Amino acid sequence: MAVPGQPITAVWRNADRLDLFMTGQDGRVVTTFFESNSWQPDWIAIHPEAAEATSGQPITAVWRNADHLDLFMTGKDGRVMSAFFEGNSWQPWFAIPPKAAVTIPGQALLQPYGEMRIISTSF
Repeated sequence: MAVPGQPITAVWRNADRLDLFMTGQDGRVVTTFFESNSWQPDWIAIHPEAAEATSGQPITAVWRNADHLDLFMTGKDGRVMSAFFEGNSWQPWFAIPPKAAVTIPGQALLQPYGEMRIISTSF
């Protein structure tokens, strides 16, 4: 399912829930979670019909608040893509316009007052 040695993204939603994300060998972004002292039994694909990543690519995840989680990746076509979890469901991937990004190395960072900045390695 995973590419050997690939990064796994882990973020805590709260003291009781840990979310994991990775890109499968087929390019699908998948997730699972640990909650109430047990793991979700399966990895769940996040809208693979809307976007795919390159196999083994890292995923960036940021909890904006306890009810909203943002994901970021570079799609197979090179576009910066985002999806989010809100209202207990995943919303489809969408492209972030190139003018919204800064072209220096790094990851998505949550800034004070809820402002999101996307930082990329190239465009």
